[in-house]
Amino acid sequence: MHMVDKEKGFMPHHRSSTERLSRMPIEELSALHDSLQGRRRVGRGGKHLDNLRRNVEGRLRERERRGNRKPHGTSEGGQDNTTLEIAGRQVLYARLNGIDSSVRGLVVEAHPDDRMMAEGIDGAAVRKGVGMTVVTLTDGGARQFPNIMEGEWSFEAWQRLPQLRWQESIASVKILNGDEVYNVGIPDGELSSSQPEAIVVLSEIILKLKPAFIIAPHPGDPHPDHSSAYEVASAAANGEIPVYAMDTIMGLDRYGNFIIPTHYVPLSRREDRRRNRGFDAHATQVKNLQPEDRRNVDRVKGMTRRRGRDIGVPFAGSLVFDATSHNSDPIAEIFTKEIVLADH
Repeated sequence: MHMVDKEKGFMPHHRSSTERLSRMPIEELSALHDSLQGRRRVGRGGKHLDNLRRNVEGRLRERERRGNRKPHGTSEGGQDNTTLEIAGRQVLYARLNGIDSSVRGLVVEAHPDDRMMAEGIDGAAVRKGVGMTVVTLTDGGARQFPNIMEGEWSFEAWQRLPQLRWQESIASVKILNGDEVYNVGIPDGELSSSQPEAIVVLSEIILKLKPAFIIAPHPGDPHPDHSSAYEVASAAANGEIPVYAMDTIMGLDRYGNFIIPTHYVPLSRREDRRRNRGFDAHATQVKNLQPEDRRNVDRVKGMTRRRGRDIGVPFAGSLVFDATSHNSDPIAEIFTKEIVLADH
């Protein structure tokens, strides 16, 4: 979900740097270590830089002694994390919560955090016994990733961004009780020109999963990757699976028109907090931001309040569904007791 042009990275705050480093996943710790190598600081900042470098190196050595370096095919939390060949393409895959459900939903997104625009409906569906799978179409690595220490662009850190975002995606989906996650790995920013390949891969995944419904970004979303993700999902569904469109961050389409939801699902405060925790797991997207960028993050978190006001509840998720495109409405059936259907 590309909302900002710059990010600050993972610079730990001074007073809690030791605690933050101790909790930092090994992949992020290694990225921080590499970024610090060869950096020189003079004046008051030099001592802090040296201390931080030594602290990071010590943490890495400690992880190595404990055997905490994850072998290929595993990730934080010990879940199955591997690479699959799908339609001739190497696709990242992680099996998470292992929910055994007869009903499966599929979230298709362009970037690893776009599912936040589903406003918690994917997580609420899990509460109803639905197994949720997430398919991310791009590697999320298009934007430059600044040097952790000084806010300068770091090519080494930028190279690590897709892997960091994959680990963040796994952590986020796990928080939201998702069942499994795929990353097709199309270079970020190239989804529009790579739609045919994305459709083939997604079609294979759909054939395997047989989802009851698909949730994808809005076709009128101002971000071209988001609207392309809907087109890919719709083409892969081939008219056989209902496709629901997410909200947009500002509730407006690319022409400035208001998005008018057809389906509202009230959320509990707990469900809304869980959604926000899932968003916070995307550290490269939400931490150490400039004020305007921080406001964009707040707008994403505030989407559920905005849609809640539409129907007179504290929090709600919303979707747009063209009832003429399919003769079944699985979302309405899953949330039969609490759903609010708009009368257009």
